[in-house]
Amino acid sequence: HGIILGRSIRAAPSWSIVSSNGAGGLGYARALSEERLRSDQHRSNFQLLKAKHSQLQEQSGLNDTLHAAKKERDDARAELEEAKLQGLNAQKLEMIKAQVTEDLELAYKDRYAQLSQESAYHRQEWNRLRYESAAARSRDLEHAKAEHSRVIEELKLVHDAEVANLRRERDFLLQQNAQLLARLKALDSELEEARTGRDTEQQSGRTASSNFGTPTSRLSIKCSTIKCRTRESLRQQLDDTGRELSEARALDLQLTGRSAEAEKNAAQLRSRLEELEHKAKLEMYNAKLQWTQERGAIERERDSLLAVRDDLQHRLSLAASKLSRLERDALDRERQLARREQAVREEEWQARQQIESEKIAAEGELQTARQKVAEVDSVIRAERERCQERVSRAESEAKASADERASLESRIERLERELRTQTEARDELESRLRRHEAEAAAAADTLDALEEAKSERLEAQRELRQVQATIERELRPEIRRLTEALAGAESAVEAKSREFNRAKEEWRKKKHKYSAAVEVLRKGVSHDEYNRVRKELRDLQRRLGDFRSVLMTFARAPEPGSASRE
Repeated sequence: HGIILGRSIRAAPSWSIVSSNGAGGLGYARALSEERLRSDQHRSNFQLLKAKHSQLQEQSGLNDTLHAAKKERDDARAELEEAKLQGLNAQKLEMIKAQVTEDLELAYKDRYAQLSQESAYHRQEWNRLRYESAAARSRDLEHAKAEHSRVIEELKLVHDAEVANLRRERDFLLQQNAQLLARLKALDSELEEARTGRDTEQQSGRTASSNFGTPTSRLSIKCSTIKCRTRESLRQQLDDTGRELSEARALDLQLTGRSAEAEKNAAQLRSRLEELEHKAKLEMYNAKLQWTQERGAIERERDSLLAVRDDLQHRLSLAASKLSRLERDALDRERQLARREQAVREEEWQARQQIESEKIAAEGELQTARQKVAEVDSVIRAERERCQERVSRAESEAKASADERASLESRIERLERELRTQTEARDELESRLRRHEAEAAAAADTLDALEEAKSERLEAQRELRQVQATIERELRPEIRRLTEALAGAESAVEAKSREFNRAKEEWRKKKHKYSAAVEVLRKGVSHDEYNRVRKELRDLQRRLGDFRSVLMTFARAPEPGSASRE
């Protein structure tokens, strides 16, 4: 303990060297070497503490084992005393064996009787359910057959009625067809008679014309008129008869198609009836097959119950043999417990002495390690506060630069809006000028309108020149001021960039130093403290990255020349 405390006292001023010579490279190197030595010392102390801790854990485990052994010894001793008091002899042992065997046999017999009753009950339930299922299936099958037969009878009646109607319609149409054919034949005969009459009239007309002259010509004209009218009436009657005949044929074809469709429906119904009969037979076969499978399952369950009964009988015999073996083991354990009790007492006394001495040494080393960790924490905290102050100053300067840039951008946007407004006004004047020119071209035939258009054109050109001059006068000082502001902002950004580079280089050096220190002290510092310092370091790195992005945004600002050109 004295050696460890002396090393910690000699290594204590090393952090004062780091704080006093923070700016010099030689001081940093010397401090880093001293810190490396201290980290080695911390590592060795940590390994020593770790070994002591493992020894303490082992001692604690031995104590737990000792207490468990004591408890087991006391229980065994109590059981032994109780057995001695009860006076366990051979006769009583046989009685206990017989009682245990009887109890086990009674339990297994009760279980077997219960299983037998359950098996009989399940067998009865299965028979009842099988009968009910068969009856229900037969009823369903009969009901389905009756329903199918009823549907088939209805379909047959409908089909017979439709066939009878179709037959009656066919007979009626055949009768009409015969009547139409007879009428057609009568019309043909009348037509032939008319033709023969016409021929006779023509012959008589010729003879009369030769005899009478002019009255004959008059009579021939009348005859021709009568013939034309007769021909037209006959042609019309023939057309009507042909149309009626075509309608009768179409109706005959329609009735024939309906008859074929009815026969097709009857064939479909017959096929459906056959399908239903086949389905009923298949369901009956499936029911028989399922009944056979369920019967096999019940028989297998019966065999399994018989196997369980045999297994229980075998286990009963094994339990009797195990009881005798446990009695022999009880005597052996009693002798072993007596020997272990003496050995545990000796080990307990030695372990207690060793634990007390090691506990005192570990407490001293733990106090020394806590003091060293507190010193390291104070130095890291001071350095972190200095870094936070520098980063906050850099952030405030970056924020001021960002505000100035935002104001310049707002002024540029306002000037751009004014420029767009003036440009729109100029475009409107140009459109007016073009419109007046078009009107002047359209009114070129009148001299007064032409003169007026020319005067309006000159006036519009003059207004346009005035607007352009006004825009140039208003924008010239703003552009000059923006150019100067951007130049100042660029110089400020360059200064901030140089300062940032210096801070970055200094931060990089410190980061390298502290990263090395953290790596060597990682095993000497507690895990929670190491995680906390690492989290703060990541926070500083994130804030530094934000500051760097702000500076890069300022560095990408547009040049004054490009702004003036815009």
